Amino acid sequence: MTDRREQGEEKRAQGWQDIFEQIREQVRHDAARSVGADEDASWEEIGQRSDAAARKRVAKTLDLEEEADWREIGNHVERSVRSSIAEIVGAESDSDWRTVGRAVEKEIDDLLDDLFQGRQRRQESDTGEASESEETE
Repeated sequence: MTDRREQGEEKRAQGWQDIFEQIREQVRHDAARSVGADEDASWEEIGQRSDAAARKRVAKTLDLEEEADWREIGNHVERSVRSSIAEIVGAESDSDWRTVGRAVEKEIDDLLDDLFQGRQRRQESDTGEASESEETE
């Protein structure tokens, strides 16, 4: 009786293993087709094709040559971000990061100075008004 139960459990386990193997194969086939590879392509080839497709889409989105590599794409994004930040803080658009950083720091310092000096002026104004009203009494 124990042997039959073990055989039944073994059969069910094998059945589940077969089902999961079929699912794994179907997922790989679908992934291969989605990136233009043969259905029997390895996961390595699927990954390489997927990377190439993503890289080409990103390059096209950034108006770069379709064959641009990830280094070129990264450099382009970095230059674009640096240029945008530079323009926002009043630096030249082709400034290096050190110059951009100094401009950002100056903008923050100016903002904080204005904020705290404005608060101080309001406090002085409030104190001065109280003094004036006391003098008139």
